[in-house]
Amino acid sequence: MAHHGMSRTKVYKVWANIIQGKNHVKRWETFDKFHEDVGDPPTEDGFVFARLDSKKKHGPSNFEWRTKKEHADAESDRRTRKVDGKTYQEWAEETGIPIETLKKRVRRGWKPERLSADVQKKKVKE
Repeated sequence: MAHHGMSRTKVYKVWANIIQGKNHVKRWETFDKFHEDVGDPPTEDGFVFARLDSKKKHGPSNFEWRTKKEHADAESDRRTRKVDGKTYQEWAEETGIPIETLKKRVRRGWKPERLSADVQKKKVKE
């Protein structure tokens, strides 16, 4: 590993987090190549590293440094996606199931009628 003196920097921590998974381009397996592609984050506080398309690997053409507000707005847009005519927020309010749990269930291929099945079972028992 190269001695770059950057192991305590934000950009290094972002890289270390990305390479823990397998969803990145081969070029980014070394910090030097990653840093060459992404550069340093803006110097102002409050910037986060964000993947532009969550269906694609982390790579040079699929990232940007965003402000926390920009990132939150993008995440908010994702929360308004609908499953069977309801947003994740509506499903969460209706069922009492956390949004992240609902998202995981949808990613695993759960059908809408099954999303709230455990809540319906509890209501029947009461």
